[in-house]
Amino acid sequence: METERAEFSISELAREFDITPRAIRFYEDQGLLAPKRDGQRRIYTPRDRTRLKLTLRAKRLGLSLTEARDIIDIYEGSRVYLNAFEGNGCPGASVGVRCAAGVACNEINRNIAEDSAGQVTAGSAVLLQSAGTLVASRFSMRGNQGAHALRFVSDEGGYFELFTCLVAENQASDRLILATPYSDQSHFTVSGCTIANNAIANDPVLFATTNFVELNHAVIDQPGRQALGFTTAPGDVTVHYVLANDISTLPSAADVVQGSPMFEDATAHDYRLTRCSRGVDAAPADAGTAPDLSGRARSVDLVSVPNGFGAQDLGAYEIQTGDTGEAIFCASFDSP
Repeated sequence: METERAEFSISELAREFDITPRAIRFYEDQGLLAPKRDGQRRIYTPRDRTRLKLTLRAKRLGLSLTEARDIIDIYEGSRVYLNAFEGNGCPGASVGVRCAAGVACNEINRNIAEDSAGQVTAGSAVLLQSAGTLVASRFSMRGNQGAHALRFVSDEGGYFELFTCLVAENQASDRLILATPYSDQSHFTVSGCTIANNAIANDPVLFATTNFVELNHAVIDQPGRQALGFTTAPGDVTVHYVLANDISTLPSAADVVQGSPMFEDATAHDYRLTRCSRGVDAAPADAGTAPDLSGRARSVDLVSVPNGFGAQDLGAYEIQTGDTGEAIFCASFDSP
């Protein structure tokens, strides 16, 4: 495993690889390195160090810098952004195509990790590897089979961030979502998601060894399963506005509540909260909040439901004022 230091100076890298600082600056000019700046001082990350190491190796093999850069970019893994910039003012990629009206979109359904004989393997429906990044918003995963629905394994840091998602009815022979990178500078975030009705062999539902862990605005309906496990330092774990069957492994907070949600019709794959479910009108709005998983407005304040910590519903969906009548008076985080 590479060194776990978070940053390096130009003189440290020059000594380690027996080259001059001028050579390192040249590789930077060629787009092979991208150090941060603190005034006039260059700060190199573990990513820069690895790229420099691979550049020098490619040079010894007689490759041009262009060839080296192409190979290194392949080594670094993919970066996948799914609806990642909705709600924050950033335009989507010019090659993006919106789904046609009435057509199912942004779904990762019915994938099976299996061998040529049709036997289920220890694979994952979504696997993020070396130096990869996944930032996904407003998507659903149903009916997948494997060791995990999503797995994050990286030796060069990266981001694994899920927003406004539904993960339901999957079969996992291990944990449902596993984030175990082999380096520092890694982030794991689950926000505004509904996780329910999955068959999971091992605790907990979510497990992370990343440097930073965030779980918020979420519904985790997995009876008999712990919600979250982590090896991250407690000061780098943020958990707020969560409704889960088992909160024994979560930080203690008034907005982290043990209980079961009530869905409209889970047997028909409808995981919208009912008006009288816990988690309705329970949290403050996220800054720059995108629409819910159905494309409808967030933070709709229902007259018949007293607010918990705000008007936004937990999980992937937001109840709208006109969905049902206003005659029934319901609770938010309290038992209905």
